[in-house]
Amino acid sequence: MCSDSQSISSKNLWNNDECNIILNYESKKGCPVFEYGILAKFFQKYSMFWGAIFIVFGLILSFLGNKFITVMVGVISSVAVFLSGVYLTTMIVDSSMKATNIYEYAVWIILAIWVIIGILAGVLIAKKRKWGIAILGAFGGVMLGMLLTTIFIVGNDILYWGIIVGSGLIAFSITFFIETAVIIISTSFIGSYLVVRGISMYAGGFPNESELHTMAKNGYMDWNHFPKEFYGYLSGIIVLCILSSYF
Repeated sequence: MCSDSQSISSKNLWNNDECNIILNYESKKGCPVFEYGILAKFFQKYSMFWGAIFIVFGLILSFLGNKFITVMVGVISSVAVFLSGVYLTTMIVDSSMKATNIYEYAVWIILAIWVIIGILAGVLIAKKRKWGIAILGAFGGVMLGMLLTTIFIVGNDILYWGIIVGSGLIAFSITFFIETAVIIISTSFIGSYLVVRGISMYAGGFPNESELHTMAKNGYMDWNHFPKEFYGYLSGIIVLCILSSYF
């Protein structure tokens, strides 16, 4: 059994049956070395549903994002706020509850709250077109940074967040100088990523970036254990991004 104590302590050593002795121990060595968060397990449970949404929305964003740029700015801004809020909530919930028990309806309520906040933020940002497009570029940069941390299996926290935040800030800055190119590339890249991520929810083999980072940081993920199928998905993202950008 899991215990925060370093030492091993015995509990209920005898169960009054000489022919079937049960020994129970409590130790830190009985604790999990890695555990999926509550919301991560929730998303995994409904992966088929999310996979279909990612594929449909990703195709629309990849090939039609430039035609409905104001709408797409609002939608991407909403998604960015939603994902940021969910990620922040995940960190708080998992650290406070240690990913033990939480009712499923509570997770739905959390998601619904962030959906509403995301929609409101998206509507406001869409009205500020210049800044909205910059946020679109930044979101694409953040997603690119997350892919880079996966490619190189980054475990160091400073390097991990430096790559993600740095990629987002660079893309955000570039948007003000080459707006049209950033719009095309960002919508194509984000859409391509969503399509391939959606497919992976059915086929498997595409590791979650944040969970991979946690495993690498704790020493439980290296090149030998890394799912090599990821590079097939990465190739798919690159090819689809190029095709949709050209389109």
